[in-house]
Amino acid sequence: MKETPTKLERVAYHLLENGHEGASALSGFADMKDLNFRNSISELRRDHGIIILDERFEHHHTGGGTVSMKRYWIATEEDVRKLVALVNLKRAKRGAVPIPPEQAAR
Repeated sequence: MKETPTKLERVAYHLLENGHEGASALSGFADMKDLNFRNSISELRRDHGIIILDERFEHHHTGGGTVSMKRYWIATEEDVRKLVALVNLKRAKRGAVPIPPEQAAR
């Protein structure tokens, strides 16, 4: 019964994997083909009470120009625990293995 992870689960796990380096729409697209990464960030903040910090950065694209983007990261260890609990809840619903504690502690 291991269905495909939901978009929200994939984004939450992506944030956990990237730790303090953060994640952006670029990494979201590269890793998950997600064109609306910021919408999932908003959902995690709004609907799940997870504090996700952000900062703007300039990305130099192949056309020679620059665009302003945001990098996102999890604010506190408590928010990391909330995110792990959310991912593990979603994994449990589809019969997948939970994130091990040592992996979540990154």
